[in-house]
Amino acid sequence: MAFQFVAGQNPDTNTRSHISRATWTHTRGPTAWTATSGLDRVTTFIRPSADSIGPTLNVSNFIAGLSPPPPIPLQRAQTRFRHALAGARTAGKHQLSWGGEVSRNQINGKEQDVERGLFQFSNDFGRDAVTNFRMGTPSAYTIALGNTHRGFRNWFGQMFAGSQWRVNQRLQLDFGIRYELATRPVEVNGIDVVPFGCDCNNIAPRAGFAYRLPRKWGRFRTAYGTHFGEIFATTYGQVRMNAPRNIRFSVPRPDLLDPLGGLTFETLPKNIRGGSFDVSPDMTTPYSHHYNASWEFDVAQGWNIQLGYVGSRSLKLFQMWFDNRARPTPGLAQITQTINDRRADASKLEVFRLLNASRGYYDAGRITVLVPRKKGITADISYWFSKAIDLGNDYTSTLAGVDARQGRSQAEAGVHQDLKGRSAFDQPHAVLARGAYEMKWLRGVQLTGVFLLKNGTPFNVESGSDGPGFGNVDGQGGDRIHILDTSILGRTVGDPDTSTSILAKPRFAFQTPLEGRGNIGRNVFRRGKIANVNASAGKTFKLRGDRQLEIRGESINLLNTPQFAEPIKELTSPTFGRIVNTLNEGRTLKLQLRLQL
Repeated sequence: MAFQFVAGQNPDTNTRSHISRATWTHTRGPTAWTATSGLDRVTTFIRPSADSIGPTLNVSNFIAGLSPPPPIPLQRAQTRFRHALAGARTAGKHQLSWGGEVSRNQINGKEQDVERGLFQFSNDFGRDAVTNFRMGTPSAYTIALGNTHRGFRNWFGQMFAGSQWRVNQRLQLDFGIRYELATRPVEVNGIDVVPFGCDCNNIAPRAGFAYRLPRKWGRFRTAYGTHFGEIFATTYGQVRMNAPRNIRFSVPRPDLLDPLGGLTFETLPKNIRGGSFDVSPDMTTPYSHHYNASWEFDVAQGWNIQLGYVGSRSLKLFQMWFDNRARPTPGLAQITQTINDRRADASKLEVFRLLNASRGYYDAGRITVLVPRKKGITADISYWFSKAIDLGNDYTSTLAGVDARQGRSQAEAGVHQDLKGRSAFDQPHAVLARGAYEMKWLRGVQLTGVFLLKNGTPFNVESGSDGPGFGNVDGQGGDRIHILDTSILGRTVGDPDTSTSILAKPRFAFQTPLEGRGNIGRNVFRRGKIANVNASAGKTFKLRGDRQLEIRGESINLLNTPQFAEPIKELTSPTFGRIVNTLNEGRTLKLQLRLQL
């Protein structure tokens, strides 16, 4: 059952997993073989609790949802059969490895977009969102009707070969290559067709070396590799939401009591318009180029310094483009009621295009200092400087549910120019210090501590409404605003006492309906820093024989430092700029007793 403060707000979740393996190993001389067969199965059932009110209500993100958001309810069973064979051989200075795997993936279940319906209340019709909520005048109603239960099947395969070559006492080389393929998913009942073909050309090389420098110059290592991801079932499976077996409506300014005018799936007109999910026929597996280098050397009196760099370029990342939006049309007012009349393709409503359109860039440098052990004390400290940017979606996106809206541009055209900015996980500066102290005068009591300090992650500032006077009235949210005081760009907004003075409403302005987009960039502000101290104290007592007793006390967030969440970021909200929540828990203490017999 769901834990919740408001009845019906959170879903009931039932997840079960099963993993089984059968492994055979054989060694003959310098060659070793391993064969494995396995079964992985995960079933997930997420549904609204019995006291949920029904449709999802969104009041401009000001009032928490009164029922779980889409895509709930969700019912899925995923089974993967795996068979692998690998070998290894030592031949002189070479360590060779090779192998392969083939797996069969089966996905069965029901996944809907807005099966239960979604009422959107926002600043519109000359009133604020809360007033519209109280009056029962939503700006839009979205619902999907039909049957989305499907079963998809496809095959995965890979082969690899590699070698470690110890050239001499100073130099070691490491190189290899991997080939991967994924066949086109097939719906077992022939209901839907996934438009892309077999992804059969994924070749991933890797290479690296380690070199011990002469004298006291230490060790140098570097490596490069290409890594492929996966086209997730939750991504391509959205073809199930298209007509004729499923229809997705978006009704502007609906009647709250009868938003569909009495229509049901069975009584819908044959020519009725709906939204569509267009999976690109060119969709392919995203991949990344990863590379790194490090130099480690000792300095006077046992001090050790490590310098490192890591970088990646991720290509063909998933992104959803929101097309067929409403646009300015002569003779039609730029208001909510005319959204569907102002779409370029009159035969459809919104079009969700799923394609490989985003890219990600990451670079980081690190310096670590290891302090020599002295009087029972050991310590090290590291500092990172990094930068992560993308074109709207990073490598974690599956284009399903909330992920899909992360890469939503303000307008249909110029998606990359509008969304290019700091990645959602970008944290440029980070310091990590660790230490341990063995207190011999207390007979072996050991104290340990970890201190972490890093930037908060970036966030957007948005309009909060697509209605006239607040957004561009194109039928899609995510509209940003105009910034009038550019001196606050890049500021960290992490203190509840000062957040509203930084994000003061007079420093911003709404866009007009015909402007298309606000001038503020994506992710130009940053939430508060992370500053955390964890500590522990423990001692092990030896008992008779091999028995021993360990007593250990731990504290997470020892100094009880709050990590504040991002402020309310919708300019239409009465609480715009306020920080109303934290992301971490308060100080926790734990006492652990462990007896080893």
